[in-house]
Amino acid sequence: MLFFDVFSTRKKISLANISRAAVSVIAMLCVTSVNAASPADAFQRAEYLGQIVERLLHSDLHEGKLSPDPAILPNRPRHVLRLASYAYENVQFLRTLNGLPEDKTINTHAKEVKPDDVILLLDAAIKSAKELAVIYRTNLDFPKPAVADKKSPGEVLARLRAVNKDLIKLGSPKTLPNDVYRIALGINAQAKAMTSLRGIDVAGNYEHVKKANPADALQEATNLISDLEKLSQSNETFSLPNGVTKPPIPKEGTPVTPANVLLATQFALADVYSLNVKLGYDKDLILPPVQAGRNPADVKNILAEARLHINALSASK
Repeated sequence: MLFFDVFSTRKKISLANISRAAVSVIAMLCVTSVNAASPADAFQRAEYLGQIVERLLHSDLHEGKLSPDPAILPNRPRHVLRLASYAYENVQFLRTLNGLPEDKTINTHAKEVKPDDVILLLDAAIKSAKELAVIYRTNLDFPKPAVADKKSPGEVLARLRAVNKDLIKLGSPKTLPNDVYRIALGINAQAKAMTSLRGIDVAGNYEHVKKANPADALQEATNLISDLEKLSQSNETFSLPNGVTKPPIPKEGTPVTPANVLLATQFALADVYSLNVKLGYDKDLILPPVQAGRNPADVKNILAEARLHINALSASK
């Protein structure tokens, strides 16, 4: 019931490893299903993963202090899950980099995301990260922090943004257009599935560009999110559960990086998939494999294609 979608370079996992991971996941699921979790529980796990990263940084001769959380903005558990997924992917890359096998990949099922789902993913990331203790020659066997009285999904997402930033310091790959293109492909696939599901013909073309920069790709991503918002507000049929959520955007005059575009596309993917599920889509969200040789123009073009399908839904009413 979850979305673990790993950047796999990546190797097949032995049946024994899969069995162990499956038992662990089932055990955690049984625990969280008895008492529904809250964003405060998810924040506790994000904070704990951050403390583990701090110790790994210190052992690796970096400044042993987690980066500060960025500004807190409203979002939903489905957006937090995308960032938790990214943290899980980064931990798996570190395992590969240090000679450890990757843990199991688990895809999300077609359902509304709850804090339980985020916790299940973060618990798996914590377990994977703790096994790096021997490699980094540090003690990662320490208790979780206390659960706060109250936390919002926005606070969980902010903490995960900081955690991911510092996982990259440990050797996880810096965000590239290839990474953004992979998410954009997922968005396009979901947009196409929506028009297909409703039997809508998509007419028209989009401007196919040969050159673009990250700011252009980000603009296309935010335009797509605006299209989704208009669609959601125009007709109850397309009303997204809890509304469309806009991602953090760099301040004017600040250089736009692939990481900024990745975050925006992660938000868009969460919302497009959620709407598709509402419309009756019942398949797991499985992203394409790792991409290579892509640039911001490729990202902009594939997002523009996805917008054709979203706007075709608007025109179908």
